[in-house]
Amino acid sequence: MELDQNLVNKINSLDEDALRESIRAVAQQMGVEEKKTAAFLGDMGKVKKAVSSLTQKDLDQITRMMGKEKSEELLSTLRREVDGK
Repeated sequence: MELDQNLVNKINSLDEDALRESIRAVAQQMGVEEKKTAAFLGDMGKVKKAVSSLTQKDLDQITRMMGKEKSEELLSTLRREVDGK
């Protein structure tokens, strides 16, 4: 999975509500428990900071943890969510 700076910029430009809903939709599709998603979304400042500081190394780690197919699915879902906002 390649770091797409354009996507990162789009994510960073979302207001908190749009970002929260995009993350919630991606998490739901990926099978993350709602309780865990809600805990993650509890501090949107922290979420924004995490997104804005995302590196290729971070994406490589995500790919190793999830596998290439799942990580590409996550990225595709995220793109659809962000482009729809």
